[in-house]
Amino acid sequence: MAIDLSVIIPCYNEAFRLTPIFSLIKEKNLPNWEWIFVDDGSTDETEKLIMRFQNSQAKYIQLVSQGK
Repeated sequence: MAIDLSVIIPCYNEAFRLTPIFSLIKEKNLPNWEWIFVDDGSTDETEKLIMRFQNSQAKYIQLVSQGK
């Protein structure tokens, strides 16, 4: 099945903001789209939270911090 829409969310230490996003993902369980979370080396609970909610429509990419 081809993906019609990808929503890419860059994040860094954003765990406190991710819970509402995951609620939306679960609520809008639509076919043919995906959420991609790109974590720029967070040091908070971002990775743990994303991994807990990761599924076929929510993917996680972890980078080494690019810090600027």
